[in-house]
Amino acid sequence: MSHLAARHVPSTLTSFHSQAAVRAAVRAADLVDSLASPPQAEVPAADLVDSLASQAPDLEVAAAQQMTYKVEHAKVQIRERLIVGLEHGRLTFESDVTFIFARGTSEPGNVGSVVGPPLINALKQQIGADRVAAQGVNYPASTSGNFPGSNNPGPKNMADFASQAATKCPNTQIVLGGYSQGATVTHNAVSQLAANVVSKVKAITVFGDPLNGQAFKGVPTSNVKNYCASGDSVCRTPTGTGGNGHLSYGGNANDAATFIKGRIQ
Repeated sequence: MSHLAARHVPSTLTSFHSQAAVRAAVRAADLVDSLASPPQAEVPAADLVDSLASQAPDLEVAAAQQMTYKVEHAKVQIRERLIVGLEHGRLTFESDVTFIFARGTSEPGNVGSVVGPPLINALKQQIGADRVAAQGVNYPASTSGNFPGSNNPGPKNMADFASQAATKCPNTQIVLGGYSQGATVTHNAVSQLAANVVSKVKAITVFGDPLNGQAFKGVPTSNVKNYCASGDSVCRTPTGTGGNGHLSYGGNANDAATFIKGRIQ
């Protein structure tokens, strides 16, 4: 075919390196051109239609290859990201480990600054950044949230995140954590979880826990690590408002990550 090299071939076909499919596409395109601009040598229309029909199998194969490529490419992108993100209140993208953390009173963002960031970094370093997805609990973390009857939305939001992870990502291993008021949020969230979700909670780490000593409903004590510094009156009896020890828990991040690593597969 004299003008084979000049004809433009769609990149979606050439990307498959299927010369047979490319040649079939070119031949079919030539025949379509022939129908639009009759050649000098008269060719019966029926012959042109038959020729087009004969190329259909190759074109169908090329189309199927293209669709398969797109699907596999999408799967690779999802596997490479391995992120659980929050989209319109729903967790998306599966990861081996889903870490849900509740920050302390008045801390910024949704994972805070004292414990959340160093613990997330330690988890990714020890377990692998591509295996861990972290999500902070969206809640006010205001002073009033520490008192009974405050209608604190934190426990429900944490419980919802855990339930969504268990449903949307059935193979993920759930890890919960909380600092100060966030530790109380974690206690109350676990009490709201269905038994099938609690069974997926592989580890819990809490820091400066005002409810220190109280169990997490349905979670074995061997899967719980509670950090309470000697100078922290929040987690010691009688409880108080803090002290220097209450701000020291960032130094426990690596130890907590090691504990969590030992509880997951």
